[in-house]
Amino acid sequence: MAFSANYIKKYDENLYELLKKKFEEEELNLAMLQLKNPQLFKTLVSGDYSDIPEKYYLRIIHKAIKFMDIDMDTFNLYATTRNKYEGEINTEKTALPFWFSVDKKFLAFNIMLQLRDYRNIFHYLTEYLKGKKHISYCDYGCGSGSLSLALNARNEFEKMTFFDLDCYHSDFVKYYISSCKMNAKWFDILKEEETEQYDVVVCLDVLEHIEESYNTLVKLSKKVKKGGLLILKGAFEIDSYSHLPLASKNFYVDNNGPEFLSAHFMNIKKFYYPALLSGAFIKK
Repeated sequence: MAFSANYIKKYDENLYELLKKKFEEEELNLAMLQLKNPQLFKTLVSGDYSDIPEKYYLRIIHKAIKFMDIDMDTFNLYATTRNKYEGEINTEKTALPFWFSVDKKFLAFNIMLQLRDYRNIFHYLTEYLKGKKHISYCDYGCGSGSLSLALNARNEFEKMTFFDLDCYHSDFVKYYISSCKMNAKWFDILKEEETEQYDVVVCLDVLEHIEESYNTLVKLSKKVKKGGLLILKGAFEIDSYSHLPLASKNFYVDNNGPEFLSAHFMNIKKFYYPALLSGAFIKK
């Protein structure tokens, strides 16, 4: 099997050598990375990268493998294994032990979840940002930050800010920021005091983990500049041990989240997820 991805060699020498070795040993299985994309296979063999996200995705995976000090096969095993948690989660307080216990397996799983499930958001934002300069960007509840880190490699934002709990997946975000010398900051979401506004704010699969989800939406609104873009995804109705029943009650019953969005934002795009709340919104 020939390997001629010369573009990668220029882009990242270490990644080139890693993939070259895998091809020579005929061990590289794209399905094991869950990308399952014929175009990616063709791309890796031909070396014609053009303008597709896989080259940015591969860099995230490569950085994660180095950060976790594991090989590619172990990464695949972790990425395809959902964490099991024996404790009961029904409030933010009972959820914290779970989040602070996440490890390499959770990080790998979350990286692949973001790179797989948020692909249409990656493509949408790439098109939205074409021709725009000096963009400030915020990822609120970033997890592994993979979507946003891949976007930054593609778009080179002037400034980026990440918010999340100070746990293992946030250590990876901080490692990536430092190793790539990005103009980016990370903040502990529990100690947040930052009040800056951004051109783009992304909040994906976060609100369903927060008891006062409506208040969080109001807070996010304040972070978006007038005319700025808010990307939201809230999988309130999906049965998951880490989703809080109080989150959907606070958003839809105690308050009217959709009404607040309509009053302050214009919905310009719907993303087709199994989620009640999902779309791109421009602040009025």
